Amino acid sequence: MVEPTWLEVETRLLTSKATTAIALSKNPPTLLLVDPAAGAIGIVAPVGAIPPSAVLRLARGLRLQPHSPGQAALWVDDPALLRPGFDFLIAVWRRMRDRFEQLREAVEAQLEAWRDLVAAITETEGTSAVGALGELAFLRAALELGHDASCWVGMTSGEIDFRFGSLECEIKTSTGSHHDHVIHGDNQLTPSPGAELVLVSILVAQAEDAHGTSIDQLVGDLSKLGIHRPVLEGQLTTSRNVKVSDPIAHKGFVLRSAPAGFSIGATFPALTAAAVKMLYPSEGHRIRDIQYRLRLDGLPLSTNVEVTALLANVRL
Repeated sequence: MVEPTWLEVETRLLTSKATTAIALSKNPPTLLLVDPAAGAIGIVAPVGAIPPSAVLRLARGLRLQPHSPGQAALWVDDPALLRPGFDFLIAVWRRMRDRFEQLREAVEAQLEAWRDLVAAITETEGTSAVGALGELAFLRAALELGHDASCWVGMTSGEIDFRFGSLECEIKTSTGSHHDHVIHGDNQLTPSPGAELVLVSILVAQAEDAHGTSIDQLVGDLSKLGIHRPVLEGQLTTSRNVKVSDPIAHKGFVLRSAPAGFSIGATFPALTAAAVKMLYPSEGHRIRDIQYRLRLDGLPLSTNVEVTALLANVRL
């Protein structure tokens, strides 16, 4: 059989009113499903020795669920991931065809590549909005505890997001399930002289319609706390490339878990300018534009009581 193309699938998504199927192969019997109502695509195939008994969320945009006796359906259901999701589904099907693998086995073989792809894709304008969401929620928590709006120094200047006297907080927000964040530059995790720096990790998830808290709602809350809304909206547009009028600013989010604050101490694994100079005393200046992904899970948490109070007041 001739492999379907993305153009064929995209056309069905845009023009069909009901779910349609494209036969991929007879052996193993495999169908590519296109569901325009849900904005999702999937494949149905023999599942193997361990069929799912319920819906399993394997990764962002990817779910595995029972379909019929001996078969399961693998769906890509994130609208932003349908194009790469089509390639992923075809890659899974090819493993089944060429290596005689069952669906579950083929998916697991391709899953790490999918997760790496999603991790790369998240560095988009959506991530800018999620980052702004975390900072706005943290600012609201700070104002409610009596701090002044000037504590948000990262909006207009400097490498650090928030400063409370000798305490500095860098806010990282992610839709992932781990405290895993991208660090930009060799100064982002460098505290000011005499200051204590804490990296605040906020994990969020998009909520169902009419649930959670949006950027628009946070901006409204902050305006009630004394921040001039037009000025705040202008700063978000200029400094964060986030427009409150955009659809992403009206999507609700919830916390995946309680925010965590990680102490940036002497042994913290950060690629700072000082660390680069220590590694390469004479040639470290040649290393430019550092950017890296840092997994924070398991690193020491801050015991600073001010940090604890701020984190406890962050909510969505």
